[in-house]
Amino acid sequence: MPTPPPSNHLLRVAVYGTLRQGHSNHVRFCTGFSAVQEIEIRGRVGELRPGIPILSIPLRFNLADGTADATSDLQTQKEIAATVDGSEEWTERFEQAGNWNRIPGELFYFADASRRLPPLDGLEGFRPGRNSLYHRVLAPVMTEAGIRVAWLYVDGATSTADD
Repeated sequence: MPTPPPSNHLLRVAVYGTLRQGHSNHVRFCTGFSAVQEIEIRGRVGELRPGIPILSIPLRFNLADGTADATSDLQTQKEIAATVDGSEEWTERFEQAGNWNRIPGELFYFADASRRLPPLDGLEGFRPGRNSLYHRVLAPVMTEAGIRVAWLYVDGATSTADD
């Protein structure tokens, strides 16, 4: 696995289901990444239908909602990452997330947010500002190097769940 670059200018997308390497949607939507890391996500996974997972996360882990403007979302990611990435406080919050499961996933780093997010949003049925199958939120994930923020597709019916 390539080591993630030290720069914070790359789009981060965390995946837990069909977008993971070796799964049905990976080749079409996630090839060409700059780097990838194994991660853990705190949440609960259900199924929309067999083979189609959907995730709920703790409400306090929703740090920002995705928009239709990929450039703006990348800027939001950079700003929030500046205070959350590597933070002991956020590491502790992640570790003490009560009854929430540790879900394995992958964190992809992409060079072009405006080219990557629209197809992913389309696949996940994410329509900013409207009812959506999935919502894209910025949330903390745990990497081998510590806590990082990444965009994550979660259940659009609830977006996130109470603790």
